[in-house]
Amino acid sequence: ALLGVTLGYFAFRQDLPLALRSALYPIFGERVHGLVGDFVDGFGILATVISLVTNLGIGALVLVSGICYLIPEIPDNSATLITAVLIMMFVATVTTVVGIEKGLAWLSRINLRLLYALLLFVFLTGPTNHLLNGLVQNTGDYLNNFMGKSFDMYLYNQKASGWLGSWTVFY
Repeated sequence: ALLGVTLGYFAFRQDLPLALRSALYPIFGERVHGLVGDFVDGFGILATVISLVTNLGIGALVLVSGICYLIPEIPDNSATLITAVLIMMFVATVTTVVGIEKGLAWLSRINLRLLYALLLFVFLTGPTNHLLNGLVQNTGDYLNNFMGKSFDMYLYNQKASGWLGSWTVFY
């Protein structure tokens, strides 16, 4: 959000290009239109590509692991992983080429329909009473403990602090 506000301010209030280099205009002045600006924009592109590749890799690993668990006939190897990555890249490319409004809207509608079908399936075939009771209890627990847990830094519980510090999920 901070980056968006910064870019928006310099692009629409200071009439600078809508690029990362514009945020550094007060520091570097006109030099942002030269080598310094090229470096900043290149670094921004590199950081974006690295984050996209990281998310694609983690997503592909989780997808292949789940598919291989559900369908044991599919081997859990590099070929399956590469195939999953290629399919994900193909879908992203087609969505982008068709147009963000058209392609992404189509993909989002399919995703929502699959979500609703899965929710309905679990609700009808699963332990419905247990799920509804859990929904009520967990919502109550969340609302009841929200303030306390929001400020809990595990200062006096070293075991929990160690667990929190070694957590490896990317956020």
